[in-house]
Amino acid sequence: MKARENILNYISLHTLEIILDTYINDFPDICLAINDLDENIIVARNFHPICANFNRQNPGTEKLCKECNMYITQHLHENNYIEHKCGNGLVDIAFPLRFEDKHIGTFYIGQVFIAGDETPMDFFENHAQTHNLDKDGYIAAAKTIKTLTRQQIDELVEKVKNDILDVLTV
Repeated sequence: MKARENILNYISLHTLEIILDTYINDFPDICLAINDLDENIIVARNFHPICANFNRQNPGTEKLCKECNMYITQHLHENNYIEHKCGNGLVDIAFPLRFEDKHIGTFYIGQVFIAGDETPMDFFENHAQTHNLDKDGYIAAAKTIKTLTRQQIDELVEKVKNDILDVLTV
């Protein structure tokens, strides 16, 4: 049986960390992550507090996170990138990282709003109540969610793809 491709067979963890750190300067308030083909996080930066402190700590909201990841994985190859709003009201953007036409990992831009499609605050108020979350803390975290324009997303996706391709072909 042939072993699955893995991004760490092509790029060191240290190099992936350096790449993510360079994007953090331009996008300090959004989560960036690289996952392997089994959806294990290889490296991540800036996990949003609403996800780290609330959604990933509550069984009901964590289930919604996992459903979002499953949807993204199933639809990853349909376009230049996949964008999906999770049941917790946040958007994740993802695209496959490829080397010589092999999918070796997945890059995530996440836990954001898209300009013109922000989730209203009353959603988060109701969500906090439904899932028995600390309402004040949850709302405070929701108010810090970054909004990206489609142009910012397109530019970041292309920049990442080019930068990682440059590293892979050196």
